[in-house]
Amino acid sequence: MTAFQNLAKSKKKDKKQAAAEEAAGREQQAAILATLQTLDSDQVFNDRGIFLEALQATFDTAGMKLAAPMRKAILAAVGERDETAEICRDEDGNPEPDPELRDYENVPLKEDIYEYFEREVRPHVPDA
Repeated sequence: MTAFQNLAKSKKKDKKQAAAEEAAGREQQAAILATLQTLDSDQVFNDRGIFLEALQATFDTAGMKLAAPMRKAILAAVGERDETAEICRDEDGNPEPDPELRDYENVPLKEDIYEYFEREVRPHVPDA
C-alpha cells in the first residue's frame, strides 16, 4: 500500500514542483483505481499466477505500465490467505514459503539440540 500512497507524495523542496508532482501522483492513483474497477469483481481467483495475468492484461488494455512495487501493493490490498487456493510459486516454478507458518524455538545453548527436539517438538509434530 505504501507504493500507492507514495505516488501522491513529493520530496521536492521547491513547493511549486512538489505540488505539480503530487497532483500528477494523484492523477496516477485515480487512473490505477479506475483500471482496477474494470476487473470482474465477481470472479474469485484461487491462483495468484492467473490473477497476475488478468491484472497485467487489464493494465495493458488500459495502456498503463504496472511496476513491480505497485503490483505488490495491489496484491497486498486485495489478496487474502486461502487454504484451498493453489500453492504460490516463484518465477522458476518453485513453491514459495508461507511466512505465517514459520515457527521458532529457543533451544538452551547447554542442551543437546537433538534431545531437545525429541522431547519438545516430536510429540507435537510427529512428521517433523
